[in-house]
Amino acid sequence: MSLQRAVFAAFFAASTLTISAQQAVDPEKLAVVSHPRAAPSVELGSDYVEVAVESNNGNYTMGTRQGDPANPNDDNARLMFGHPAPVTGATTLLVDGNPYWNYGNVTPIGTLVSPPQTSGGVNTMVCEANGIRMTQRLQLAQSSSTGREDTLRVEIVLENVDSIPHDAGLRIMWDTQLGDNDGAPFRVPGIGEVTQEREALGQDVPPFYQVFDSLADPQIIAQGTLSGGDAVRPDRVVWCQWSRVNDTPWDFTVDPMQNISDSAVATYWNPTTLQPGQSRRIVTYYGLGAIDMDMRCPVAVGLTGPKEIPCENMTPQGGEFTLVAYLANVLGCPEEEPIFENLTEVYAQILPGPVTIAPFEDDTKMVDELAVGASALLSWQLIAPPTPGTYTIEIEVGCAERPPKIVQYTITVPDCGLMLCDLTGQWTNVQIHRARNGAPKAIYGRFLAINNCDQSFRNLTLTIYLTDDVVAFRAGLRPPIVAIRQRVGSLAAHSSRLVHGKVNLPRGTVLTGRYLIGFIDSDNKVSEGNESNNWVEYGPLP
Repeated sequence: MSLQRAVFAAFFAASTLTISAQQAVDPEKLAVVSHPRAAPSVELGSDYVEVAVESNNGNYTMGTRQGDPANPNDDNARLMFGHPAPVTGATTLLVDGNPYWNYGNVTPIGTLVSPPQTSGGVNTMVCEANGIRMTQRLQLAQSSSTGREDTLRVEIVLENVDSIPHDAGLRIMWDTQLGDNDGAPFRVPGIGEVTQEREALGQDVPPFYQVFDSLADPQIIAQGTLSGGDAVRPDRVVWCQWSRVNDTPWDFTVDPMQNISDSAVATYWNPTTLQPGQSRRIVTYYGLGAIDMDMRCPVAVGLTGPKEIPCENMTPQGGEFTLVAYLANVLGCPEEEPIFENLTEVYAQILPGPVTIAPFEDDTKMVDELAVGASALLSWQLIAPPTPGTYTIEIEVGCAERPPKIVQYTITVPDCGLMLCDLTGQWTNVQIHRARNGAPKAIYGRFLAINNCDQSFRNLTLTIYLTDDVVAFRAGLRPPIVAIRQRVGSLAAHSSRLVHGKVNLPRGTVLTGRYLIGFIDSDNKVSEGNESNNWVEYGPLP
């Protein structure tokens, strides 16, 4: 490592709260780890990472093998505490306000229906609590930031197998650890470096977060992906002290004055009502991350974001993504006669190019002052073009005291099909017509068919379905209660047309908790890059 990088690492590390291998580990954590336990086994593995799963309850941990091939510091290191002994993280299933979790290494979530088993690269466990069946699937996936198979994909399906409705929610708590560092700080877009407890709610939940110690010489870079692709954005994310969150299966109050010396992250998907037979699917990711570093004067810069836009995120207008710039004042400049000084009016500006700024976003981000050894996190919402290709983003970084520099970041738009063509729609003014005795007779609704394509279409069809389980119906596992076809007619390029729909209901049909689905282009006459939004649901019905 160069002298400049060594100085950078020392400065940057000094500005963060960490816990070293020589520091005492929380006694409660040691007690949990020392409990009698069945031997876990490494169930999933690639050249880069591995996942161990507890056979008693499906709890799991993660560590590296080769890790980042360009970083020898992250070989055979932990990404979660205790790996390969999964005991200090937990998954909580909340049913009708009652939490069921698998904290430790013995207790399952409710009743264990099917113990963890690995087949075809997927580890599957099934458990059940108070009428809700939970299926957990773990598998390795390609990282959005590294492009390698070094990320754990966690998919959980909650299904109501009872005869009455239940409210079901989910919390996943990971006890993060980077090698021997059990307290490396979180770096969160829109927030910055998190060294004290913090939470994000609703639309403020970022698309991802990272965990690392030093920007100049990171030992390990971890990343949690919260949205994008098939990841389901959570309702709440908490970055917190493990010794506080580990005692709370669900309810947890953030203390913004609490320093994080033993880091953990808890991700919440709030309870929703599941009717009998209805299910919900949750997907989230955790694994290795990547940062493109530029160590030239005037300020050290690390850029991170997706390397490729998922096809699920592409629209005819392009693909939106988040780009993060880490800045650190740890460079002596000029290099031939290095001087360390506080920097003022520090800025990073996205220069004009093929990638555009999202609406209501500023191209220039400012930091009033960056003291010696200090760091900052800046982020932008950007839109990549809809045309497949690799695009270069140029960012000018400068300050009042030193000449600026230009750094670059590349993003790839894959060939997802005819991305300039997209059919979708939306429901408006859905009403239920009832008989005199109150029984439902028909559903009336207006479906706005939308053509985002560069061409016109004739004889499009709209099929309207009534179902009690959207996920199972779309997967072909459950027939619809009612299905009718209607003609949309001609639809000009980049236009919309209102279709009046009517669904006559068989006698005795129960509508409460059911869903109305409009399927535009149900004959599949139009080739589109994204056909998932041809299905437009409305519900649950009252």
